[in-house]
Amino acid sequence: MQTNLLRPKPHLSYQEIKGRYEQADTKRHQRYWNLIRLMSHATKPLTVTEAAHAAGFSQRWARQLVHRYNVKGPEGYHDQRKHNPGNDPILNEHQKAELREAILQGHAPDGGLWTSGKVADWIGEQTGIRPDDRSGLRYLRALGFTIQRPRPRHTQAASPQEVAAFKKSSTAA
Repeated sequence: MQTNLLRPKPHLSYQEIKGRYEQADTKRHQRYWNLIRLMSHATKPLTVTEAAHAAGFSQRWARQLVHRYNVKGPEGYHDQRKHNPGNDPILNEHQKAELREAILQGHAPDGGLWTSGKVADWIGEQTGIRPDDRSGLRYLRALGFTIQRPRPRHTQAASPQEVAAFKKSSTAA
């Protein structure tokens, strides 16, 4: 048996941890507190591997959560995603206006329609960073543009003469 098992520090009593688990405002927080609760049980504490499995976490993520709890305590043990603003946008407002103007002027640089790939190429020329085509599509949509194509015609569709003949012979009024 290992002697250096990862254990939650006793910031709170088992009853206080259980109360936080039961009073959690989101399912995510409830799972976080369940991990600590399972590992803090007085008579049958689970190992981090067992608690991770029971709470539905990977062992690696469970270890990170326990370390976070040990370092920050109960007040710092919450969902950290709201503190992550994400990456800065690729284009600033001026560059977005330039892209809008380029699209409104008509054809893409190769003479065809603007597509997500062509927008990504344009962004790459302007910024030196070519994003993937999905980012190009996001910028197209953010600027209010969508790719407009007519619906494809069914290969076995009736000809206009057949449609007219059907309408004349139809009994529906």
